[in-house]
Amino acid sequence: MSYGLDTVQSWLERVTSYEMPSAVDSAAIAGMVDVLHTQGCFALSIRYAICLGLSTSRIGDDVDLPAHLEYAHSLSFLRSHWISMSKEQVTTMTL
Repeated sequence: MSYGLDTVQSWLERVTSYEMPSAVDSAAIAGMVDVLHTQGCFALSIRYAICLGLSTSRIGDDVDLPAHLEYAHSLSFLRSHWISMSKEQVTTMTL
């Protein structure tokens, strides 16, 4: 699938919460690299999954995306459940 530069630039502004620094295509490429690079940051991995990794993910102006702060809230929610699951597993293994 291919998208127009204007569509990608507008989508990237919403995904990254930053204005495009320039209208050139290399700025959009840098923005896509930013979305794709998630190593070491769980919140960025959540953003990638929502924006590009799901079967329902797509690029466009009409796509409803979470605000940047909502990724941090998602991370807090997942982290608390991960910790509780880990504690349950440790308790189960020590019994």
